[in-house]
Amino acid sequence: MISKKSLAKIKVDDFFNNDNTLKGLGFDYQKLIALEKCLEAKKNEYIWIECKGDVADQDASIEVKHHNSKHNLISNSEDAWKTIKNYVENFHLAKTFNRLILHTTSSVPEDSIFCGWNGLTTAEKKNKLLEHVPSESIKEHHDKINACPSIDLQTILERFLIFSDQPKIAEKWPGSRYFCESFYGHPSPSKQLKSRNHSIPAVPQPS
Repeated sequence: MISKKSLAKIKVDDFFNNDNTLKGLGFDYQKLIALEKCLEAKKNEYIWIECKGDVADQDASIEVKHHNSKHNLISNSEDAWKTIKNYVENFHLAKTFNRLILHTTSSVPEDSIFCGWNGLTTAEKKNKLLEHVPSESIKEHHDKINACPSIDLQTILERFLIFSDQPKIAEKWPGSRYFCESFYGHPSPSKQLKSRNHSIPAVPQPS
């Protein structure tokens, strides 16, 4: 039987591709973003997890995408298209936020339609999306976005921002690459914290 000391030396890259540990790291990254929002929040402000986006405060709904290895947000990236589609399907909530953010560790290559996204006008964003010929992997998302009422899609796109090249969990949380097994002794630590549909009150600020 392998010892916990040996497990602690296993790198993330050593796990099987379908191992739940990587999914657990992704959810832990999401919780870390939520914790940062709590620490930044004003008194009596609330931070929501998994009910108004992955993470949300009173200003922004944030979809969090973590990739342990190098990853590019290409024109057919499901991360981007699914995020926009989710805002389309939940427009009644999306329209209540000033900003709709895709927070991702991915990089945006120059040949991607999402390159320079935050500097585009709403009309330019809309044209890039609707004129794009989707791959099969994102066609369902593209069709739903294309079917969205024009005024609703405009509202979403004028608020939708992409924060790319964000630090990975190992950079934000040193030692996390060994965290799952050495600390929890369990491959999916995210299962030990049930935070769905709950809001977290902001940390009280010192008076």
